[in-house]
Amino acid sequence: MGQPLKNYDHPEALYRGLANQEQGAIVFLHRKISGWLHSWRYSRQLAAADREEIAEDAVIIVLQKIETGAYRFEGTDPAAYASVTTKNLLRNFSRKRPVATLEVQEWDAAEDPAVEQYLYHKEVERFIETALAKMSPNCRQLITLFHLENKPDEEVLREGLTGYTSVPSLRSTRGECMKKLKQLAQALREHL
Repeated sequence: MGQPLKNYDHPEALYRGLANQEQGAIVFLHRKISGWLHSWRYSRQLAAADREEIAEDAVIIVLQKIETGAYRFEGTDPAAYASVTTKNLLRNFSRKRPVATLEVQEWDAAEDPAVEQYLYHKEVERFIETALAKMSPNCRQLITLFHLENKPDEEVLREGLTGYTSVPSLRSTRGECMKKLKQLAQALREHL
């Protein structure tokens, strides 16, 4: 019969096994690190081969630190030391990995109707703001309240948001303001 398997769950037993480069201790630590890499959210997007390489590198670094005396067992779990080492390797790997980018020349807004629609609405908003800025404060207020803030005329009167006292006079003035706005819009379009 073969030699019984050692229990490396105890930190000191794991350290002694790693210090003696026992295969069971090395396999135990490697499995632990691989498990972390599979469970850590930010490492899941890595390819399996990259996770394996990071796990192997972490084991090698821990073994080297033990061998050189840079890490000694002083009550600190070698698995905790390996965890920090693995996280550092993962961060370094993520920094070096090329980021997928799309050249601006390759991007076409027409391929994405939502972007095209957004850009169109932004252009219309700027156009309206420019036209409204050229109008009298009274007209700007009447058009903004009704068309941009969707306030009913009755509410505007009830809250005293304008100087008007009747719906017909408010609507009549707003109608005149809309005619001016259309003329301004036409003039702006011709200049663009």
